[in-house]
Amino acid sequence: MQATPMREKIDCINHDIRRRGAEEPELRPRCEDLDEELESLQEQITNMYEEIKGKSEQIMHLEVEQESWKHEAAKLSDDLNEANAKLEYLGKRGLSGAEPNANGHDPPWDTLLSRSGDHHIGQTTSSDKKCILK
Repeated sequence: MQATPMREKIDCINHDIRRRGAEEPELRPRCEDLDEELESLQEQITNMYEEIKGKSEQIMHLEVEQESWKHEAAKLSDDLNEANAKLEYLGKRGLSGAEPNANGHDPPWDTLLSRSGDHHIGQTTSSDKKCILK
């Protein structure tokens, strides 16, 4: 009686071996194709990692450049604000309505400044020049 269950087990194993043997010719090329596909995908992954590394370096470079431009923009904004403040100051001193000189042109800054100050016409002080040159 014990021979029958043992025999059934052996038959089952033999059937499995025969089935695998019959499938092997179909599965071998499929396994080779999958191995090639795996190799190709691993190569693509490697290439993508290298591309990501390059893009990351490019991003870092652009971020540094962006910060530089932000500082430049802030500096130019400060310069513009300072220039606008000087123009407003000069306008409040009545220099915007200065009379043209004999040849029809606006008088030079030296003359404008001298008319607005307490010194003689045509003369400027060092503080006048500093204000203009700043």
